[in-house]
Amino acid sequence: MRILALALWLILFVVLFGFAVSNTTPAELHLYGIVWQAPLIALLLVFFIVGVAFGFLAMLPAWFRLRMEVRRLRKARRESPSAQAPSVAPTQAAPDSIQSVAQGARNTS
Repeated sequence: MRILALALWLILFVVLFGFAVSNTTPAELHLYGIVWQAPLIALLLVFFIVGVAFGFLAMLPAWFRLRMEVRRLRKARRESPSAQAPSVAPTQAAPDSIQSVAQGARNTS
């Protein structure tokens, strides 16, 4: 599975690198009377980074709210003795029941 994931990342890198190399022609950006000339891939990269930054900023309130909720729940769990699960030792299966299950599996196949 790791090899497959590595192969997919490598393919994605090669495709994006090829896209970057093929889009080096200068492009003009007109914004409020300011003209900015840069390679097209540089403009795309700048706007992608700005979009990621806005997405991260939009996510921050929910992230902090969830962190506070987790902190509150952990504190409530520590303070409440009834919230903790009782420690019960696992029961051992009887050898007879294991034998009957094994016999049933052999008879069905």
